[in-house]
Amino acid sequence: MIFNTLFMIVGAVLLIGSVLFAFLKIFKQMGGQSKNEERLRTTGIPVRARIINIQMGSMSMQTGASRFLAVNLTVQLENNPVTPQLQQIMVNAMASELQIPILQPGAWATVRVDPTNGSNAILESVITPQGMSVPVGNSVAVPKGAKMGLWIGVGGAILGVGVAAVVVAVNVFGVGLNSASAKEGNSICARTIRCCELVRGADDSSCKNFNKIGVTEQICEPFLKANETFAAMKGLTCE
Repeated sequence: MIFNTLFMIVGAVLLIGSVLFAFLKIFKQMGGQSKNEERLRTTGIPVRARIINIQMGSMSMQTGASRFLAVNLTVQLENNPVTPQLQQIMVNAMASELQIPILQPGAWATVRVDPTNGSNAILESVITPQGMSVPVGNSVAVPKGAKMGLWIGVGGAILGVGVAAVVVAVNVFGVGLNSASAKEGNSICARTIRCCELVRGADDSSCKNFNKIGVTEQICEPFLKANETFAAMKGLTCE
């Protein structure tokens, strides 16, 4: 029983830890993409490019009434001012779902290429069949509300890990279970501990179980009555 409990709790701790790690990784990645976009919008070299292929990403985001979708584009540059031999590059962007119909193979677009890295670029705009240049969003900065929600989630995960650790320490390893203090008072569980030690002996560690996390008065009550019966059979009286 104790090993099953330990296994379940350790599994919960590992699960919460994995979720926490994923949260932090996503947060760091989105922050890095946002900084890269801001830099390339001011320092990137504008280059005309044709969209060769488009693949939908797994991320989506709702901002007000607008929904943005992650897209992964393969584009053919007219010329790469940084790395001439590199003409096809990958560009990731967050585009409004209303812009997806014009982000199709064969469409022309403008990308901004990193002056120090010819494979690093952002999508600035796409040219419609009518010749209009339509700005396209790139990596979406995390809104303040989303940041707050993310940190609340992280805090909740940390709290969950802490609670699980306490449960393991108390219920499995017996940390903090002091029978001398636990049996004080007139609560049903305290009386159960005293009566249990009277019947089984003060050194019986099983009596401490009635002080564990999650053990309620309703759970203790039938054990109190049973121990009182055993005490009476021995000519003892539980206080």
